[in-house]
Amino acid sequence: MTNIPIDDEVDIPLKQLTNLSPQNAKKEDSRAYRGLFYALFSALCLGLSNTLIKKAYIVTGNEQVFVRYTVQAIMMSAIILVERINFLGPVQSRKLLMIRGSFGAIGLLCMHFSVKMINPSDATALLQINAVIVNVLGRIFLKEKMSFTHLLSLIMSVLGVLFISQPTFLF
Repeated sequence: MTNIPIDDEVDIPLKQLTNLSPQNAKKEDSRAYRGLFYALFSALCLGLSNTLIKKAYIVTGNEQVFVRYTVQAIMMSAIILVERINFLGPVQSRKLLMIRGSFGAIGLLCMHFSVKMINPSDATALLQINAVIVNVLGRIFLKEKMSFTHLLSLIMSVLGVLFISQPTFLF
């Protein structure tokens, strides 16, 4: 049975979600609103960051990347120290975390340079193809089911990215 975490200490089976106590229902509502806020705030910050990358033509791309990720490392280190979390994660997950971190770093560096080299709105549209890639990789490696609706959404996503970015080899 699939469990959905409602709180750090509470794990409620999916079947019981309709029978939430008022206290757990409030916690779930609070988490949903916080999650929505974080997603929107993240979009705002990343949008501002991408706009500023394009405007900072005096500073080289390497310097921008170094400053951005140094600030990020300092902020994350503070959170890790306050929460008393191991910097390298659980021992059994370290190899996977390092691989994931490497792919994430490469992806973020490429994103940063793409925004620097082409129109930020085009770069952002092209970067949205990651949802398609995640879905396909989830199907291949995690054996996730893909319904007709998923397939239709993937096709529409790719077409949307193509129409927005209008690559010269097609248009």
